[in-house]
Amino acid sequence: MRYNRFSQEQQLKILLIILIVLFLSNIILISRNRVTGYEESIYSNIPAIVWVFLFFSIICGISLITGFTGMDNYRLAGLVIIFSNNMLVLMLPVLKGYVFFGRGDPLTHIGMVKDILSYGVFEKDNFYPITHVLFSEVVLIANILPMALFEYMPAFFNILFMLNMYFFAKTVFIKREHIMIATATGGILLLGSFHAQIIPNAIANFFYPLFIAIFFLRNSKKSSTYSFLLLILIVLLSFLHPLTTVALIFTIVMFKLSLFVMERLNPDQKEIFGELRQRATIPLLLAIIIFVTWITAFAIWGMTVRSIFKWLWGEVTTTPINAMVSDLIKIDIGGIDFLELYLKLYGHLLILIIFSIIASLMIIKKTIHRKYEYQHLFSLVIIFIGFILFLLWLLIVPMGFGALRILAYLAIIVTILGSFGMYELIKINTKKYMASLIILIIFTVCFGIGLFNVFDSPYIFKPNAQITQAEIDGYKWTFDNKNPGIAVSAFMSEQPYRFVDALWGIKARVERGDVRAYGIGPEGIIPDHFNYTNYTTLGSSYSRDKYILISEYDRHLYTGVWKVIGRYNNSDFEKIVSDPSMQKIYSNGGFDTWIVKSLH
Repeated sequence: MRYNRFSQEQQLKILLIILIVLFLSNIILISRNRVTGYEESIYSNIPAIVWVFLFFSIICGISLITGFTGMDNYRLAGLVIIFSNNMLVLMLPVLKGYVFFGRGDPLTHIGMVKDILSYGVFEKDNFYPITHVLFSEVVLIANILPMALFEYMPAFFNILFMLNMYFFAKTVFIKREHIMIATATGGILLLGSFHAQIIPNAIANFFYPLFIAIFFLRNSKKSSTYSFLLLILIVLLSFLHPLTTVALIFTIVMFKLSLFVMERLNPDQKEIFGELRQRATIPLLLAIIIFVTWITAFAIWGMTVRSIFKWLWGEVTTTPINAMVSDLIKIDIGGIDFLELYLKLYGHLLILIIFSIIASLMIIKKTIHRKYEYQHLFSLVIIFIGFILFLLWLLIVPMGFGALRILAYLAIIVTILGSFGMYELIKINTKKYMASLIILIIFTVCFGIGLFNVFDSPYIFKPNAQITQAEIDGYKWTFDNKNPGIAVSAFMSEQPYRFVDALWGIKARVERGDVRAYGIGPEGIIPDHFNYTNYTTLGSSYSRDKYILISEYDRHLYTGVWKVIGRYNNSDFEKIVSDPSMQKIYSNGGFDTWIVKSLH
């Protein structure tokens, strides 16, 4: 009796069914390992089989996209596989039962949303009103808590980001292969922690590829529709985050420069390129006017200008890159350790930058030979070079924001250029089967690097940003019951005011008067080793009584991932139990509140 073999299409359908089963299995397996206390890494306590299923799914998705299977019509299925597994990764905090993931800014943004919900207006010093107004509307419509919204939003915005990358690629490329490879590259999680935490800068970054796509379309086609869409995007992004507005302005300037270069390379097309350059002027002026009008209304404008002038006059000798080196020295990283950390953080970006350089050489050559279909790609080459130079400038000159934030925009540009360079170089020099295999290996390596640095963890020398229920309960009890006349002294890594923001809102925190943001004074920071190196009691270090808040996070941070810094150790935490100047007034197993009696 003879059996008919499955056709290749039938085999692929069976494979897709298997991948769906693996995806659902991963959700179940991760959900069965929910945590209640603080864990040092979100990647821990996950069965090894989950990672096997995840990487197998990604490899299959990339194989379908690159045509490794020979079934071109299944490329869309490959994208869906990558999209869905990216969502799975970004939903890890939810699946593992985290109360919330994200310390610092996300907590304050929750407080700003709460203020809008409570008072119907945002404060005059709200730098990112559009984000908070939008989230307030979603909270009201969906009838959910602000903290829950912030927890689920990363996966949603990541889908939007990959769709924007698809639209960006479709605008730049003609060949379907280029479009699909570039879109898949957008699923590598190149933006790091921006993918995992919802903050205005991250949201604005996710729409940057959409801006470039519509800008290109509007500039090459005389359409009022694209002009209107571009107007909306410039206005929205300008009020989402000022750094994104800087990126928009810089992108348009570099685009105009690229047209100027093409005009010199093709003098017979001078009128065409001149008109295109002129069409980019209105969006540029609009972005500049909005940016200057908005940014000058806040204190950060004056701080930035003063920083630049101090650097120009030699009053500031420490450069941003010197500060970065100093931070690395504090955690005892240098030489081989630095190289290892760099590759863990930016290895995938470095690979794409290398392929982008190769692509740039190809595109420049084509442009010189008057291949006009490469016009947009040539503009991206100039933008790419511009961002590299801008990044180097920011490493030397203090500008009021971290130089590495520019890497997000550079990553989006090299997603297009790098994928193009990778595909063209490998396809030209190897057979189809071998080319697909090489691309598959590169993608898998890049995805792995992105996967393990999207969440802060000891793997990249950063503490897990998990917030536990014990912390929420502890902060709530403490600030509900504390004496308003006694201030809180905190660890340098902790920011109690952030939790007050998230629990009660910004306005409520300001009205309290006993919770200060940022500058908390000389006695606001708990001294190293609780100052037991100088005194036998902590109370001897304070001129007034203080509250001390200690969570699982604090203990794990200084005895684990930042142990090498040597600020506190296990012995220090044991000594406070027998310190006669300290009295524990609250404890829930994961959070302790102490009152320190001044001995002065």
